[in-house]
Amino acid sequence: MDRLQLEFTMIASIDGKSNILAITSILTEEGKCYVLPDELKPVIHHTYIVKLNTFSKIKNSIKKRHQSRKIWVKLDEDLKKTYIDEEGNMQFLDQNLEEMSTKQPRGNDDNLQHILEKLIESTTKKENQHNLKHVSEKFIIEKFTSKNPNAVQWIENFEKECERFNITKDETKIDILRLFLENSSLDWYSSMVIKLSVNSEWNE
Repeated sequence: MDRLQLEFTMIASIDGKSNILAITSILTEEGKCYVLPDELKPVIHHTYIVKLNTFSKIKNSIKKRHQSRKIWVKLDEDLKKTYIDEEGNMQFLDQNLEEMSTKQPRGNDDNLQHILEKLIESTTKKENQHNLKHVSEKFIIEKFTSKNPNAVQWIENFEKECERFNITKDETKIDILRLFLENSSLDWYSSMVIKLSVNSEWNE
């Protein structure tokens, strides 16, 4: 191990009245991340670190609370003895440092993926509904009600409008048809969708 990545963060003092520059995490070249105990985070405890030339840049870069910077530090003998014990474990002031998990549990990944899929599905449905309504508003036919004397003629006109707007999918035709029905006709549509499903063929 030749280097360590130190994360410097400006944190609040115990009384919350002032700011303290602290080392909040240490990352190894192998990707393992370690966290320091709260009482050992302030840089005043890290005497070898504050002597480094790069530390002055850190102080100049972090002025406000919660700001942070990460830098790589080459390990000389003093730093190795300070932060790594003889067995290769991360340590500081006779305390073994706690390793943080950088990977999310698999269950969390699955939950996030499920939520994302549902969100995409919901958004797609809303967009499709919006697009269908937008297209239907351009149809030059009136809504079908029980007052229409010739249902066959109305359906023929409806199909012509679908062709005019290049609507060929049966599922889309069935969805748009709903927008042109009212009252008892809409009740009939709902019962037929339950019976045949919206994925049925148009001729059914």
